[in-house]
Amino acid sequence: MNTSSPSQTLPAMGFASGPAAASRAAPQLLFACTLVLAAASCRSGPGPVGTERERVASLVRHERFGAALELAERIHGEHPGDPEAAALHRDTSVAWLLARGREATFDDRDEEALSLLEQALEVDPGSRPAAIWLDKTHSKIATRWVRTGMSAHSDGNLEAAAQAFETALAHVPGHPTAMDGLGQVLIQINYRLGLGEDYYNDGVRAMSDFYLRRARRSFAVAHKYTPANERAERRRGNVEESLSEERLVIAQGLETDARYAAAFNEYRLALALDPDNAAAAAGRARMEKEAAAARFLREAEMMVVRGRFDEADELLAQAGELTTLQVARVDELLAGTTDARLEALYVAALNLEKDQLYVEAAAAYERLLEQTEYFKDARARVETLREYVRLAGEYYARAEAETDPQERLRHYRAIAQFWADYRDVRERIRQLESP
Repeated sequence: MNTSSPSQTLPAMGFASGPAAASRAAPQLLFACTLVLAAASCRSGPGPVGTERERVASLVRHERFGAALELAERIHGEHPGDPEAAALHRDTSVAWLLARGREATFDDRDEEALSLLEQALEVDPGSRPAAIWLDKTHSKIATRWVRTGMSAHSDGNLEAAAQAFETALAHVPGHPTAMDGLGQVLIQINYRLGLGEDYYNDGVRAMSDFYLRRARRSFAVAHKYTPANERAERRRGNVEESLSEERLVIAQGLETDARYAAAFNEYRLALALDPDNAAAAAGRARMEKEAAAARFLREAEMMVVRGRFDEADELLAQAGELTTLQVARVDELLAGTTDARLEALYVAALNLEKDQLYVEAAAAYERLLEQTEYFKDARARVETLREYVRLAGEYYARAEAETDPQERLRHYRAIAQFWADYRDVRERIRQLESP
């Protein structure tokens, strides 16, 4: 079966693979793709377009979808105002996209398959084969993500498991296994965040309540076998909405208590239970930002403790861009980071001063004072150190110019009183004091 050239063969109908599966499913595939052209066959009558339509249908029957589309495009170009030519081009395009989408599905190129099948529905929103295969592909992807979530959960990687279950639910909303897995994982994450055993036990009980679960399953089955049973669907929805509202109340309480990460998880669960819950959607979006901001704030505090102030500033800037509820905390940490940075500079300068590295210490105090006009006694210390440097240079010059050994010794001793490590003062004093 060819989608673009005679050399390309489309895999068999269904998710099974291999020659036997292909043999069993080939008639079904041909029937499904031929159905796409059925509407056009009804509209086309005698004449050039009708004859050409038969050639297109023949190419489809022989599974030469690429050639069929090329012919349909040529006919449409030659008859731009002909509704039959337009319909033929549309239906052949859907058949071609459907074949390519199925091929991608069987090759596990699922995202590509989704794109192709969605394009087919854009071309013809009423195409039942495209809609069926789009649902099949979503279901296949959801199943894969459920397995990924279960594996991550068993490995203790709870956040990865939650994300996998959420991805499955994005493809198949209400997927029961994904829903149950997500509920268990998010409650367990929040338990690890320190919400306590009462929260954990209540959460597990709420998610596994026998009557609600049985009601949800039974109503879902009723709807499956009686699609027109709107009452069953409505009651199933009511059960999920009830669970969603319970989690929403818990989420709002956690948000009020500034437990943003835990609130985020509860909003996630509430929204998964009821995708139409606007309050849960807004809360999830809000808490996702606040939880990330809170994480940045914690990391910034650690960077301050470690003296990595530039990294702390960067983290605080990121938190400030995200938060609306923790602005005061961001400002507080920014002020604290500034004070800690200045304190670190002051301590470094003080240590240099204690080691009698007065020139280096004065430069360090000056760097501190470039960032703030006043900090402790830094200004007084830098002025004192500058005076030490001036006096030491002056006394040393006098000693070097003095011819009287006693006067020279007096000048050196004057320096040693405030800067014993200045140049070679210790050695000069020792030589002059020797008999």
